[in-house]
Amino acid sequence: MVAAVIVTAAVGLGILWLVVAPTGPEACALSMPGPRNCFPSDRVSAAQVGTALVAISAIVPVALALVVARAHPRAARTIARIGLVLTSVTAGYALFTSAWIPALAFARLI
Repeated sequence: MVAAVIVTAAVGLGILWLVVAPTGPEACALSMPGPRNCFPSDRVSAAQVGTALVAISAIVPVALALVVARAHPRAARTIARIGLVLTSVTAGYALFTSAWIPALAFARLI
């Protein structure tokens, strides 16, 4: 289960940096200034924050599950399952907010 968390984080970050950050959505309005998702620099800044959030959401449950595994194996599996869900949701949110940068994107928190 811990491996699933790591793979989910790696796939999410790979998609984030190989697909979303450099290209993002192709449809941009013909207006000046253009919307925020038309500028690669805005997508990259959102991707940096998303990378940190995905990494934290994967590292914390994995480390906690590995520490707890000796004493309480069932608790470690539960922590890993929660970590898998948390990492999946965080990776999905990071992909969405980096590509389309909606009004509530975490890129504004920088």
